[in-house]
Amino acid sequence: MELKEILALEANPNSLKKIDRFLSTKDIIHRDYAPALAHLAYLSFQLGKVSEAFKILFDYLEVCEDKYKAVIYSTLIKIYYSQKDFDSAYKAIEAKKSFLPRYNKANYYEDLITYYQLLDNKEELIRTILIYLEDDISDERRLKALLLLSESYLKLHEYQKFKDKNMLIESLSLTLKEDSIYLEARFNEAFVLEKEKEYDKALKIVETLLESKLDNFLLAKVLTLKLVILISLKEYRKASIFEAEYEYEVEEANLEAKIKFAEQCIILYTALNNRFNKSSYEEKLQALLEEKKNSEAPVNKPKKARVSKQAIELNFIKNQNAFSPINIKEEKEVKTTTIHRDNITMIESGNKLLEISMEFSKLNKEVFSQFRDYLRQFFISLNKLATFDEAYLLTKNNKYYGYHYKKERLYDKKSETLSLNDTILLEVIDLEEEIIIGDSSQTTYVDIITNKFYADLENQSIICLPLS
Repeated sequence: MELKEILALEANPNSLKKIDRFLSTKDIIHRDYAPALAHLAYLSFQLGKVSEAFKILFDYLEVCEDKYKAVIYSTLIKIYYSQKDFDSAYKAIEAKKSFLPRYNKANYYEDLITYYQLLDNKEELIRTILIYLEDDISDERRLKALLLLSESYLKLHEYQKFKDKNMLIESLSLTLKEDSIYLEARFNEAFVLEKEKEYDKALKIVETLLESKLDNFLLAKVLTLKLVILISLKEYRKASIFEAEYEYEVEEANLEAKIKFAEQCIILYTALNNRFNKSSYEEKLQALLEEKKNSEAPVNKPKKARVSKQAIELNFIKNQNAFSPINIKEEKEVKTTTIHRDNITMIESGNKLLEISMEFSKLNKEVFSQFRDYLRQFFISLNKLATFDEAYLLTKNNKYYGYHYKKERLYDKKSETLSLNDTILLEVIDLEEEIIIGDSSQTTYVDIITNKFYADLENQSIICLPLS
């Protein structure tokens, strides 16, 4: 095995045996011996062999050449951090300093930077980074240090110092073609300008960012910041239009970003005295905070899914006579659009219904802890089985909650009981029987998304199934 393969080994008894065999083929003064031995000690520590790990490292320190001691001290520092023994870690950092080669003295300050980060000592962290930046380091290292420095200034609300360093970050990230870092730096600039009540300048940067290609997390932060700025400017009508336009975009972000967006929406709709939207976001925020609490809580036993009833609706825009692979016959003489199990002959490929239900049942058992992400994948897979334009999953437990799928994207959508009246999903949940509509222009049901009658929308065919 090569050294890089040895260093990639994870903590298990078999890995220890592999490293022992590797070491048996090397002399103690071989350049690969020290890093391999250090890794053996660290894996032993991870496997609970603490005394053995320390013995391996300290025994080797007594016999090895000075040029190999730095790698041993690096491993000791990692172990001390794992034990939260910061005093011993600091002593190891100072001891390691003596054995660093001249060309790598900057590594000493990198160790100190990590040390002060873990201690959350912002003042010493800033002082150490400033010394480190004076050294002859690569642009990549410099950029990393500047990011950490600017983040520290931001936490201490030292905005002018932050802006000075952030300008360097923007320039260096462009040089290194680190687009994501550049965009993040631009966002941070706008964030500080908003804090300084420079709303017009901040808004200009935000508008520019919204024209860029942003990842979901940064996009959510930019959208939230724009909402904050518009609220601060008392541009409530613009903020309301903006919220409605980008509501679904935020659903793709992480939990923390969704919480912050919901908090701003509550402020907005409180100012507008819009009780309905305020109440909706308050419920959403409560659910998000509960989700955050559950995600942070220690996992004991897996929780059973508490879903009592579910229904799924598939909508097929009717632009041709057949809807592959589920084909629906036209029944001109039939006035009613409700077809139950005993009339399933209306579907030429009737076994597809069973396949859909089986696929969903499999999903239900495997992935409820990450239900939303897997549900999106389920719809993507289902669309290959039965090509459709939109889908909606309605869940009823103590309350109703829905998921709207369209063009490979999944959106959360809460539905008040009144807004569900006359929807096909509500009837399927109540009847626990499928409803199949060949011609939506002949039905009195309303679309759950728009609350408009299907008869007033583009002609569709609809399949709605109970899944519980």
